[in-house]
Amino acid sequence: MNSFKGENKSSFLMQIKHDYYMGTIKGWKKYAVVLIIFILLCANFQRGLIISREYDNFKEKPTFGNYIIDLYKGVDISNRVDNKEKIEIPPGWVLLNIFLSIVIGYYPLNDLKEYGTQILIRSKKRWQWWLSKCLWIMGNVLIFYAIGYIVIAMFSLINGELSLTPNHKVSLAVLKLDTSSLAANGVFSACIVLPIVTSVALSLMQLTIAMFSNLIYSNIFIISFLIVSIYYCSPILMGNYLMLLRNSLMVGIKGIETSTGIILSMAISFISITLGIFKFKTYDIIGKNN
Repeated sequence: MNSFKGENKSSFLMQIKHDYYMGTIKGWKKYAVVLIIFILLCANFQRGLIISREYDNFKEKPTFGNYIIDLYKGVDISNRVDNKEKIEIPPGWVLLNIFLSIVIGYYPLNDLKEYGTQILIRSKKRWQWWLSKCLWIMGNVLIFYAIGYIVIAMFSLINGELSLTPNHKVSLAVLKLDTSSLAANGVFSACIVLPIVTSVALSLMQLTIAMFSNLIYSNIFIISFLIVSIYYCSPILMGNYLMLLRNSLMVGIKGIETSTGIILSMAISFISITLGIFKFKTYDIIGKNN
């Protein structure tokens, strides 16, 4: 019995190692692109700060909080389809979240067309393959955000302070936001914890949808889901949890709650993993690869 359990554990660890080697280490180029994107977005914020200093004799220094708010502020709650004003689309926010869906979406099912099938046949445990892919997604979402936080930390250390509390004068001058009511714990919960758990939920949902359809349809669904969130503020549209300007910390009772986003994300993650396990038991591996 112990040897049987040990064999199962060994095959599962082998699957996890395979995923991180093939999907992360060998796929390092996509993370190099992630690094470049974060550098460009932080540099764009720095450019706005320099312009403010030139025209307004502005000498305030930014913090880590200012940089991360710039990346995840999104758009105002009034940015609706029925608004007569021009609809605003946040290019940096869209780029980050859509590229994350591309980074995460490609590898898991594509692995079946290459080496994953061989490992799956050898292990004869389909749940191990699926759960390993889910763990890979969680880990790589964290890697994506870790790259961003490292870039932000470098910019903060060079140009300002490594503090989650935003410099409110910088927020007003560069971001055109009043962050005077936003403390370090608010930035941590709304701009770090909430985006991570939301992105994990969306990525697991994307993988599960791909199991029931294909990679293209799952990508289209997630991207459309994010785009629709720009125009409508609703608790069921997950993209709203990725935008600080839709959070009740910034807009009061009109916004969404951080706690609601965390609970909903955890529920979606659990449902996605569970549905995927049942679906993969009857998944036609050979037919899908032909």
